[in-house]
Amino acid sequence: MSQNRRSRRANIRLARFLVVLSLTTVFGAGFAMQAGAGSKDVPTKADSFVTVTVAPGETIWSVAKALNDNGDVRELVDQIIKVNGLTSSDLAAGSKIRVPLN
Repeated sequence: MSQNRRSRRANIRLARFLVVLSLTTVFGAGFAMQAGAGSKDVPTKADSFVTVTVAPGETIWSVAKALNDNGDVRELVDQIIKVNGLTSSDLAAGSKIRVPLN
């Protein structure tokens, strides 16, 4: 009878361990998603950005136009706003912004 009790206790411990392991995996994946792991919205390499000091009178549009040869700068403007966490397209002279290089 004691052998049966030990076996049952071992099964209960194994079940508890598997439940804890499963919950840890689910919560870990959830936190990773919330943190943006795997997000491909902006370039991730450190050398894929250039830091620009904003001159008086410069705008995001003028910075993007100066760094983009292709003509249409709307996508680059959106990326600059997103990368720098800006809420508007206004820039203060002397501020530093990161510009993604594509």
